[in-house]
Amino acid sequence: MRHDLFNKARYWTVNFPQRVITMDIAVDRKKTLFALAFLLAICSVAMGWVDSLLTNETVPFGIVSFEFAGALTNADAMFHSWGTAGKTAAAFSLGIDYLYLVLYVMFGYLCLTITGEKIASRHTSTGYLFTVFARLLPVAGFFDAIENYGLIRVLFGTMNEFWPQLAYGAALVKFVIVGVCVVALVLGQCFLMWQRQATKR
Repeated sequence: MRHDLFNKARYWTVNFPQRVITMDIAVDRKKTLFALAFLLAICSVAMGWVDSLLTNETVPFGIVSFEFAGALTNADAMFHSWGTAGKTAAAFSLGIDYLYLVLYVMFGYLCLTITGEKIASRHTSTGYLFTVFARLLPVAGFFDAIENYGLIRVLFGTMNEFWPQLAYGAALVKFVIVGVCVVALVLGQCFLMWQRQATKR
């Protein structure tokens, strides 16, 4: 009896963690990806709808134009074109963006990590590069949060030119990092597709 219990304990402490790492986590990561994609889609629709309320001749690119206002005079012109309802919509958009940045960082991190692991099975150094890209995404999220805080200060009437300039710089860094990561992910997926096609031949 004790021998059986010992063998069961040994199985769960030695084999089970290995199974979790090799199989169960892979299943969970797929579920997590689908869940994150679903939440991102909902947030994107909501932000797209709000952005339609902010877009006009003065603000041609909606909230993105506000992110790159860069000066209080430009922001004031946008506020004048929006009115009170528009400013409320902008505040709502910035609030949603705090959730959105967490979602896209997690989703992108997971996609880049999985892509890197698949590539690393044949090209270790290239696979490691995707790990680096994945770790850059939280940096983009950090700058996104800084940008949002700067825009909130502008939205609530700050007279300090520092805040729109900070938001501009943070937005620029964010978009560069996200752009690089998206290009890397697309190229990585194309490479994996090419590998699969080459294997079938």
